[in-house]
Amino acid sequence: MAKKDEKSKAEIYREERKARIAKANKKNAKKGGGKAGSVIKRIVAVVIALAIVGGGLFYVLDNTGVINKMIPAVEVGKEKISSASYYYYYYLAYQQAVQQQESYSSYGFNYIDANKAPDEQDYPYPDEDGKTVTWADQLMSQAATRAQTVLATYNEAVKAGVKLDDDEKTQIDETIEQFKTNASEGGYSVNAYLKMMFGFGLKDLKKQLEVEQLASKYQEQLHEDQHEAVTEEALQKELKDNANDYGLATIRYYAFKYDTLTKGENESDEAFETRTKKANDSVAKTAEDVFKGIDNEESFIDAINAYEAEQTDKKSDEETAEATDAADETAAEEAENSSAEDAEEDNKEDEKEDATTLLENAAYSSISSAVEKDGADWAFDSARKKGDLKFFKGETGAYIVYVASPRSLDSHSVTVRYCLIPYNDEIKAANDSDERTEAKDTATKLYDDWKKSGNATEDTFADLVRENSKDTSTSEDGGLIDVRLNKMVSAFEDWCFDKSRKAGDTGVVEAEEYGYFIIYFVSNNKDDLDWKDTATEKLADAAYDEMFTALLADDGDYAITEHKKAEQRISNDFCKRIKRNMALSNNQSV
Repeated sequence: MAKKDEKSKAEIYREERKARIAKANKKNAKKGGGKAGSVIKRIVAVVIALAIVGGGLFYVLDNTGVINKMIPAVEVGKEKISSASYYYYYYLAYQQAVQQQESYSSYGFNYIDANKAPDEQDYPYPDEDGKTVTWADQLMSQAATRAQTVLATYNEAVKAGVKLDDDEKTQIDETIEQFKTNASEGGYSVNAYLKMMFGFGLKDLKKQLEVEQLASKYQEQLHEDQHEAVTEEALQKELKDNANDYGLATIRYYAFKYDTLTKGENESDEAFETRTKKANDSVAKTAEDVFKGIDNEESFIDAINAYEAEQTDKKSDEETAEATDAADETAAEEAENSSAEDAEEDNKEDEKEDATTLLENAAYSSISSAVEKDGADWAFDSARKKGDLKFFKGETGAYIVYVASPRSLDSHSVTVRYCLIPYNDEIKAANDSDERTEAKDTATKLYDDWKKSGNATEDTFADLVRENSKDTSTSEDGGLIDVRLNKMVSAFEDWCFDKSRKAGDTGVVEAEEYGYFIIYFVSNNKDDLDWKDTATEKLADAAYDEMFTALLADDGDYAITEHKKAEQRISNDFCKRIKRNMALSNNQSV
């Protein structure tokens, strides 16, 4: 039996989980004018970008255009922010945008074009007045905001007695060493290199990094303080005031979508509206007729299958009749054959649609997207119970909704460790069967060897993860994470949230999006409710933002005064450098 002053394993896990939650809060901290992100990661990103100097991206590294660090670009309270520091923030903002574009590219979203200067392209979002601005305008705004936020937070950190620890100082030293390496590879002294890039030397760079790191650390502490300050009373009030923002429900639904009609060339608005309403009413009447034959989930599925089959037969008959009317027997035969094939495909689709109409563990927003607001309001109503059925006539269609599981606030986190063995280095879906087979073989062997080792414990599993997982965001911690519903790929979640799952369970799971996961189930955290986690984050964010709004207020100690001419001159200089580099790059490629 454990001694009274010893902590139980459960208590240790709870403390570790609390630490992980705090760590996650840091990772999720907002960037820019609000909560800080990882300052060292941002600086390292700039270092990596500057490392290309030797490879030929920044060809223009002469004394022309060197930023005069004595000229202030902005003032924060009574303190001046030099043009060099402002240029540094401008460059950071630019590099961050370019990095974001790399992520957005996979979704086909054009955020920023690195092959154009910022003043040659529009920012994808309007400003607060609804006006279109260029990327150069946006970067100037971000640089000024960042300068204000960093200086204000740094000064407050100093007042609060916050200091950098040894690890944080080491991170700064390592970043400086990387700058030195880059300068050497480019044939420059580090001071010359930095002055040409930012207008200040090594001493000023180190001070800049220390200021940013301390400001970032203090912002994280403030955000953690706001999390700790959220009370149970505040959570219950938030739940009462915004009930639909919390909880999950499972529904089965079917949408009878209205046809999109085209207004006739000479048709009046009134006539078109009447025709549209008549068509919509016809669809709604059909949906209501189907609904009348439903009294449970099984009859719901049967009714929809019968409706789909009827629609398929109707389509087949119409196509065959059209071909026959054209007195083209060959066409009629082809149409009939084609219709038969379509029917077969549609039957397959019927099976899929039965599955896709089931919306499991869905938030209000997801249900609203599926069956419109009225359907979501009904499904999330506290009076709902399993088996409830409803017909709705909406704006874009008519819907039949069945409640498979009423709204619940019981969902909670689970803690697992995992080792990712991806199909490929890009960590994406397999390109071919060979990649899938290789990943499966690797994961299976690692798992089997560990299971047969005679020491298959959580600790040794953590070692397996550190040595083999390709997910670098979690491998250092032995793959330890808290999982919540609707946050991970479905195959991973299905395993983690299986009702039979218990501490010590292990397995190998294939997720077609990435590869194979070897998973160790650590704990079922029934006291860590999802809705409370979400509400706590919301309330903490609001309190934090309110605090920062007051800190940076126009009538406060850190009010910002911008010197627009100096800011514009810095932006113009940066854009000219980009244009010269692009021109030189194009000339070299010819």
